[in-house]
Amino acid sequence: MNPLDRTVRTALDELRADGAPAPAALLWLAVGADGLLELLEGPRSSTSPTAGLEIHAAALGREPGGPMVWIVEGAGERAEQTAPWRAVLACWVAAAAGARACLLATAGQALPESDAPPPAGSLFLASDHLNLSGASPLVGLGPSELGPLFPDLTRLHHPGLRRSAAAAARARGVPIAEGVLACLAGPALATPAEARFLARAGAQAAVHELAAPLHACAHAGLAALSITALLDDGAGPADVARQAALAERLAPRLDALWLDLGPAVRDLAAEHAEEGGVR
Repeated sequence: MNPLDRTVRTALDELRADGAPAPAALLWLAVGADGLLELLEGPRSSTSPTAGLEIHAAALGREPGGPMVWIVEGAGERAEQTAPWRAVLACWVAAAAGARACLLATAGQALPESDAPPPAGSLFLASDHLNLSGASPLVGLGPSELGPLFPDLTRLHHPGLRRSAAAAARARGVPIAEGVLACLAGPALATPAEARFLARAGAQAAVHELAAPLHACAHAGLAALSITALLDDGAGPADVARQAALAERLAPRLDALWLDLGPAVRDLAAEHAEEGGVR
């Protein structure tokens, strides 16, 4: 059996034995996990010792009976693992447990020379992405029962979830933009030359360490909704203090947006069930 398949099966058995409920979606939170966990009712943690995976499970939404989600904190921090897929293992485990979508939150920078550059302080919805990280969690994976050898990325970024997120943001007066996201390796902001290159390649914003979970989602059959908090406009020297202030201001808005998306996540899960569970 493929090492990924074997690890996912073991991790899923351990999480279920530890009381983890079946999720409708996975929240991959590189930023903003603490605030959201405080807003959710009774989140409980479950672990897979073998996989080194910890998830928090809770109902997502503003009303009782919201869809169950798994939340992964500090997403991407396990990149030191030897096999590339281990850093994004939660995507496959959540999909195997029943999740149909992955909601990803991260921070990034706008590209000032792009068409219609989004302003710093806004949220950015990815309608597509460029993988310029130089890596993929699918490298060396080979045949797997969990997904195709060459997954289809043309339908990865879910338009319905994106419309729901945009509508919820506008209803709350949160600046929102949409476009192509350049996924870089990091951990450094793009140089001026790199920013110009990325803009000419068609991107409006850039982010670090997001290509791997997006490609894992495509392989696992998870619809993706990627929301990036833009903390820098890329127009001049980086202002760390300003970035920190913007992050603090955007965090509660992003938390509120996740709660607003409860019905959309529930509807997506119900639609999948009506289709017979075929991904």
